[in-house]
Amino acid sequence: MADNLINYEKKSVVAYYRGQDKLSLAEEAILEIVKKEKLEKMIDIGVGAGRTTAFFAKIFRHYVGIDYSVPMIEAARKRFEDFECCNFYHSDARDMSAFENGSFDFVLFSFNGIDCVSYDDRQEILSEIKRIGKPNSYFAFSTHNLYNLDVLFSFQFPKNPFKYLKEFRRFQGVRKHNPKKEDILKHDFYPMIDGDINFSAEYLYYKPEKQITELERHGFEEISVFSIKTGKTIQPDVNWSEVNDPWLYFLCKNSEK
Repeated sequence: MADNLINYEKKSVVAYYRGQDKLSLAEEAILEIVKKEKLEKMIDIGVGAGRTTAFFAKIFRHYVGIDYSVPMIEAARKRFEDFECCNFYHSDARDMSAFENGSFDFVLFSFNGIDCVSYDDRQEILSEIKRIGKPNSYFAFSTHNLYNLDVLFSFQFPKNPFKYLKEFRRFQGVRKHNPKKEDILKHDFYPMIDGDINFSAEYLYYKPEKQITELERHGFEEISVFSIKTGKTIQPDVNWSEVNDPWLYFLCKNSEK
């Protein structure tokens, strides 16, 4: 895997995330579910410059945001310096030993942040999230969908003709930097270079059924999957290979075991 931290410390990337202030449809749906539970304390992992903070901090008495990029955390602190319930820390999701067992009612890891590390590191993150979550706490995150490869490897005709060249470069770059999609789909997950940050970033793309199995193995239950396109839950008996959302959101609960 590429060292994605280098990218998320770049001024241009921090500036881009500083300008993000909207939730996806899936995040809006998850927010509504969590809001009804009247929970006390949440941690927002990979908080970046605080895209999700304004929405989620309002419904929790204690809100903690962490990120492994120092410039991102500095941007979030400055942006929400007047929010008394918020605390932002420089911390890596692979080692959250600064937080005690069973500290949080809700754990959020949005914008595919969990995809930025290797497979083994991803397992460490899931173990840490299991540890810091209270019994029956909620955990939500998004991940790239491996079944979106047909779209990723295709030329997407932009509505704006002035963006044709940019799309052509993305289309060519994806094919240049990755194996054939048929070979990739033989795997349950695969590190992809999809064109983000000028092809310098690399992310793990996952088959949804594999992700569900891993969540269960780590001790999470009541798993729901949300479409990034519609914000609605996807039926568990669906043929996952026919679901081509670029991202999928997962919401689950930390078992009492």
